[in-house]
Amino acid sequence: MASLNHLCYCNTQQTFLPNISSYTKLIYNHTTFSSSKFTKLRLKCVSSPPRSTRNHNYISNPVHHNSFDSSDSISTIETTLEKPLKIGIIGFGNFGQFIAKALRRQGHGVLATSRSDYSDYCQQHGIEFFSNVDQLCEEQPDVLLVCSSILSTETVVRSIPMHKLKPDTIFADVLSVKQFPRNLFLEVLPPGFGIVCTHPMFGPESGKNGWTGLPFVYDKVRLGEGSQDQKCDQFLSIFEKE
Repeated sequence: MASLNHLCYCNTQQTFLPNISSYTKLIYNHTTFSSSKFTKLRLKCVSSPPRSTRNHNYISNPVHHNSFDSSDSISTIETTLEKPLKIGIIGFGNFGQFIAKALRRQGHGVLATSRSDYSDYCQQHGIEFFSNVDQLCEEQPDVLLVCSSILSTETVVRSIPMHKLKPDTIFADVLSVKQFPRNLFLEVLPPGFGIVCTHPMFGPESGKNGWTGLPFVYDKVRLGEGSQDQKCDQFLSIFEKE
């Protein structure tokens, strides 16, 4: 289990667009995100809960960007067991598979689609694979996680059949540039859809032995009150607990 360790605001003046020159600049300059609204946390192991409460999950208090600074301590609270999420992954390359393994370890349902055929891999790992995004959306996942490359993300998002999804579906991404997917989601997605932009600052190599101590950045761009906000916190807690 992991807990929030470090929280700060991250500022940069650079904004990246989805083109090859920007992507190259991103790689070599090691710039990670461009929104001043991001919350940064560092994943950290904590001791086991008291014996009398070990049958419960623990998550950190919900965090909003304007509520804490880096000097604030964040307490853990006891929650009852939550219903597992159904999470659809669009783009099932190395990073999509890396994230999917963590989702499955924590008991969530995982659906996947990709241009390449990963049906054999998915069958071996308890993941439902769909040959196209239309079939995946018919399953109405709680969260749709876009793991496509930066160059194909806009085409991928615009091709999603929004009418087949639940009206409170949450969209998330894992791109290392953040202003671009944020603006794209706000432009393309129906008003009721939730939006959370994330950047796990690690990958299959750096995170192969665990995610403890590795930074993770997210921005709750747009969420409705009630169950949608709760599902978003449940989704973010996956990275915290892994």
